Amino acid sequence: MHQLKHQVSLEIPFEQVGIKDSFWSEKLKVNSEKAIFHQWKKLEESKTIENFRIIQGEKEAFREG
Repeated sequence: MHQLKHQVSLEIPFEQVGIKDSFWSEKLKVNSEKAIFHQWKKLEESKTIENFRIIQGEKEAFREG
């Protein structure tokens, strides 16, 4: 039976990471320009954000959902 060698993972600071390939670059662009805003709208519509405001004490009401 062969023994596998394990490579130690090294921590890389986030600022030193770049994604430049055509597949992931396009996905990140769409996410930052459209998907995040769409998701925020859905969270507002479903009262999820409102529930966090209630929990934080910013608003007095009953939590929904």
